[in-house]
Amino acid sequence: MVDANCVVKFYANWCGPCKQLAPVVEAVAAELGVKLLSVNVDENPELAQQFGVRSIPAVFAVKDGAPVASFFGNKSEADVRTLVSKVLP
Repeated sequence: MVDANCVVKFYANWCGPCKQLAPVVEAVAAELGVKLLSVNVDENPELAQQFGVRSIPAVFAVKDGAPVASFFGNKSEADVRTLVSKVLP
């Protein structure tokens, strides 16, 4: 797993919804000062499997090394903000 407080975004280069969601997740994480890890599922299938990713985009809030919240698919900025804020102290 991931040993940090961060947001982990699973994507693939061929995924249209991933391309739409990426700038929103990146902007919200930067604004809130949260570390963002972007994981290509084609290049890192083991990590995707550890997180139980079955569809992409998939975004996880990780606190103290454990997932505390997640969503799959394209979401609104408000939904992204809610998830990212779960990493904050």
